[in-house]
Amino acid sequence: MSYPTHDWLKRVAQFFCAAMLSAMLASAALADADGSTHNAFKDAVDRARGAMMATPAEALDSATAAQQLAVRAALDDASLAEAGWLRGEALTRLNRAEEALPVLEAALAKAKRAVPGQKLHGDLLKAYAAAARMSGSTAQALSALHQAHDIFRDLNEPRAAAIVLQNLGMLHLAARDYDRAIAYLDQADQTYADDTALLAGSIANRGRIYEERGEHDRAIEGYRRALALAREMDSDMLRARLLANIAFVEVERGNLQQANRIADQAIALRGGTGGADEDFLLALKARVAMLQGQPVEARTLIEAAFSGIDLDETTAPYQEAHQTAKRIYAAAGEPDAALAHFTAYDRLKDDATRVVAEANTALMSARF
Repeated sequence: MSYPTHDWLKRVAQFFCAAMLSAMLASAALADADGSTHNAFKDAVDRARGAMMATPAEALDSATAAQQLAVRAALDDASLAEAGWLRGEALTRLNRAEEALPVLEAALAKAKRAVPGQKLHGDLLKAYAAAARMSGSTAQALSALHQAHDIFRDLNEPRAAAIVLQNLGMLHLAARDYDRAIAYLDQADQTYADDTALLAGSIANRGRIYEERGEHDRAIEGYRRALALAREMDSDMLRARLLANIAFVEVERGNLQQANRIADQAIALRGGTGGADEDFLLALKARVAMLQGQPVEARTLIEAAFSGIDLDETTAPYQEAHQTAKRIYAAAGEPDAALAHFTAYDRLKDDATRVVAEANTALMSARF
């Protein structure tokens, strides 16, 4: 069928108008989808940031959601790095530093490309240092902290710089250089003092130094001051950890009933969520039961503490729990179980000796 020339041109024009309209609608829909994704990503990041101190398990869920959104929507490297930072930070706070390290390494690589020298780059270095320190890699932690401090100094970020200084103090604590550790904590307090969470961390870290020195009264005083601040922050996890620290010191002071009561308070605050912190508290209660002459109760508690745990894969915080288990099983006439825990304890003791030596070597060769 033929059309007059003007009708043909009219139909071509109508076709192109329809095509352009379809393209515009598709672009608008894509923009709206991208906008929704960005908003969802930002919401997940904000939730992760807000939950990080008080409820790191919730922060981990939100950070994981943010990372999945960023991957699905092919967001930029800066977004992927931010999600990775929050996920790695949450894993470290949950005593899962070995899992955190590869997450943080991948995020750091993206940050170096997308935001070199910016705050996110510094935050990732700081988070990586914390995970490396918990994993016994002192030299890597020290290098990352130095880089982070330089970035925060250049950006005039005193709060972030103060956190780095606190972490440097903890590296010196690992090397049992207590005077230098306290000096770094003092410097951190002077750098930025207007933050309850930082102050609580500084006081609690001093408590830990006093505990390792055997100054039990000063340790308890520090932990209780930090505990009061944790209540202000409404952080059940921080309160539980501080109560656990107090309970451990009370055992050393011979106050067994008080230690048991405080350990129960810490477990209640955790709400039966399990995890390494609860394992340590159950092992502490097992030790108290053993010291009180209750071998059956002690064995029940230590069984619960190590339920589902591979004894060949435990990390440094389990060292004291293994020692308690070894003694309980030996007293119960179970030599195989006692030997298994002795082997794990001996492995962790050797690791701890190596970490102290490496920390001393790294710190002696550094200038800060």
